[in-house]
Amino acid sequence: MPILFNWAQLAEITRGQWRGAPLPSDMAGVERITDDSRQVRPGDLFVAIAGHLRDGHSFVESACQAGATAACVSKRRREAKGSNIPLLCVDNTLNAFHELARAHRRRFPGLDVVGITGSSGKTSVRCMLSAIVEHAWPEQTLSTLGNTNNHFGVPRNLLRLQPRHRVAVLEIGSNQPGEIAQLTRLIRPRIGLITNIGAAHLENFGGTLGVVMEKGCLLTGLQGHSVAVIPEQTEHIEILRQIIGDRPFLTFGASPQADVQAVYHGCDRNLCRLTLKWRQSGAVRDLNWHIGGSHQALNAAAAAAAATALEIEPDTIVEGLTKTIFPGLRMEILKSSGINWVNDAYNANPDSMRSGLEWFFELTAGIDSESCFLVLGDMLELGEDAPERHRELLDWVKSLYPADHILPTGPLMQEAARQCGLDGFADVEECLAALRRMANPGAWVFLKGSRSVGLERVVFQPEFP
Repeated sequence: MPILFNWAQLAEITRGQWRGAPLPSDMAGVERITDDSRQVRPGDLFVAIAGHLRDGHSFVESACQAGATAACVSKRRREAKGSNIPLLCVDNTLNAFHELARAHRRRFPGLDVVGITGSSGKTSVRCMLSAIVEHAWPEQTLSTLGNTNNHFGVPRNLLRLQPRHRVAVLEIGSNQPGEIAQLTRLIRPRIGLITNIGAAHLENFGGTLGVVMEKGCLLTGLQGHSVAVIPEQTEHIEILRQIIGDRPFLTFGASPQADVQAVYHGCDRNLCRLTLKWRQSGAVRDLNWHIGGSHQALNAAAAAAAATALEIEPDTIVEGLTKTIFPGLRMEILKSSGINWVNDAYNANPDSMRSGLEWFFELTAGIDSESCFLVLGDMLELGEDAPERHRELLDWVKSLYPADHILPTGPLMQEAARQCGLDGFADVEECLAALRRMANPGAWVFLKGSRSVGLERVVFQPEFP
């Protein structure tokens, strides 16, 4: 592999100093940079970052054994126990990681970067847009891998950039004020897409007003001949419009006023239908695909609007959308132990929970509700309004579904269930025991909750009777 950074560049960019073992004389520098010791291979620079759960400095020795050429460590931790490789000592290793990613991004001034953020739907829109762009320009698209949309993951994705890439489609997440602005400075997007503004991570933002100000930092940081892509309607839409100012923008939504409109026609268990309409050109295209739900139709319109900003034609957009593949735990329909599992357990907030449930109701239309079960996990990071948000959701679900087929799971859901006159379960194990008593082969079970609840564990348990 070619050298990514030479020794002098690494020190200059990070403002660090080389110490420890001498720099290898047979190499000009490093071929890759990683902060995951499990991914290290010969020729790598391992960056030891202290995270919430683990300190990367504890893994310098294992990175060395895996063949790392050098390690970037904090000046305060430069002893790096067991290492016999050169150490690049810096004030802050996370900042150094960011600066290296920023320097690499600047090597591609002609790259079109699309930054995507929002309270929900980021991954869905990213997958859709990536499918469109890849269809338009095969093997020229860099897309966020998995759930790497935070201050660790974004630099990892930027460091994967190669000269062949024409477009980068990058998710940006945030659960603390200031993160969107920081990550936007790294990726330098020309197109900024906000999927929606809703009730997510409220405990750190103080309400949806704080959320919109945080997400709006993506639009503030757009570069060059930029285009903002925003919902035609969402909470605090007027603030987004103010942030955009006189710059070009496109809207998406379900109304004819949107620049790209999605008209959802519904779906059965085999096929979903929608129509996309472009207001300016008058183009109308029908789309038959495998992804259901009115919320996913809006996500398709969002991806189509961003693709339009990239000057991709409607026919190519629709063809690309049909190639969309979601990562695991998102709208998965699978069969195990004789049960039809609808696994949307990757994450949840009140808006995405309602959207997912509406899709499940549509999916199971015509099936006796006595054969359907809703496993609803805690929705985390909602702040002081969390109890009320859980009660509101369960009251709504209770008005639509048999009470004994609603299985609220987790401390927050259990307390809300008690107040709503429902049975609740403290954890996944309790829920599973109840589900085993009720669900017979052929049943349909919907799973959704915040990531840490781990509802997907229900799917892979011993067989049901």
